[in-house]
Amino acid sequence: MSRTIRLTGSGIATATPDVVIARIGVEFRAADVATAFSGAGEAAHAVVAAVRGAGVADGDVATSNLGLQAVETGPWEDRRLEDYAASESLTVTIRTVGDAAAVLQAAAAAAGDAARIQSVTFALSDGAAPAAAARDAAFADAKAQAEQYAALSGDALGAVLSIADDGSGPRTEVHFAAKALGSAAPAGPALEPGEKTVTARVTVEWELV
Repeated sequence: MSRTIRLTGSGIATATPDVVIARIGVEFRAADVATAFSGAGEAAHAVVAAVRGAGVADGDVATSNLGLQAVETGPWEDRRLEDYAASESLTVTIRTVGDAAAVLQAAAAAAGDAARIQSVTFALSDGAAPAAAARDAAFADAKAQAEQYAALSGDALGAVLSIADDGSGPRTEVHFAAKALGSAAPAGPALEPGEKTVTARVTVEWELV
């Protein structure tokens, strides 16, 4: 019976995100449904025009949600209608991180008090290279461990018998700050993309010789 050794290794690779995905919403309230709905529509069209004017491509702007609801106030046993709220959300993909602050500022200015910045996330346009680097590091880690144990037992590593990738996906570390800026600072939020960390784990089995 052949003697084998099986070890699990882990690897990490990092890359700076180069794409910003912003979810920009608008909300408009009015005493009647028609006014609320049309007001939200006008604000959404203004946001679309503003982000396109700031350089976002047509295909990078998509409607992600549309809502209309009655807004009630008062205690639960005596609820009364206050007004109607209409909303729309747009997913905007910004291909250059450095342009993101200006795009968000333009959207907020276009929609005015109806503007809602719902979320900002960072992504990689091509995650293949860091994923491959993480797998390389994971295999090297497993091999280093296996070589150590093989040497301790007076053996050496032979052929690789099996490789199993556990399918770990990327983990994203994002730093996003929106703060008050002085008069000498540029308008808009301060956006820090941080780093995208890609992890990999692999279990490798070798023959001992």
